[in-house]
Amino acid sequence: MTNNDDLLQKIGNLIDQKLEPVKQDLHAVKKTQQEQGSTLGKQGSTLARLEKTQQEQGSTLGTIKSVVEATAAGQKELQDTVATRADVLDVGIKIDKVKKRIDTLEEDAGITHKN
Repeated sequence: MTNNDDLLQKIGNLIDQKLEPVKQDLHAVKKTQQEQGSTLGKQGSTLARLEKTQQEQGSTLGTIKSVVEATAAGQKELQDTVATRADVLDVGIKIDKVKKRIDTLEEDAGITHKN
């Protein structure tokens, strides 16, 4: 039996020797998987931050758009108001011309009146 026991021991040692590189490869694969999992977790976190930033920028762009629209509306209103004032000034000038013509006609006709 000793001969068989020795033989079994040698076979076991041989198997252990042949399996050692496989064990090392398996350990390296597990370590790589852990590192990739960590990297994937970091990428997920980065993606979440990017999505949050994108949402914030979208909100900011919406606010800027509202400000631009309000400014444009205010500018249009101002332009309309300025045009109206110019029209009033134009009418005022015409009234002054008509008053001068009336005054001239009254002078020529000899009509006097009190202001």
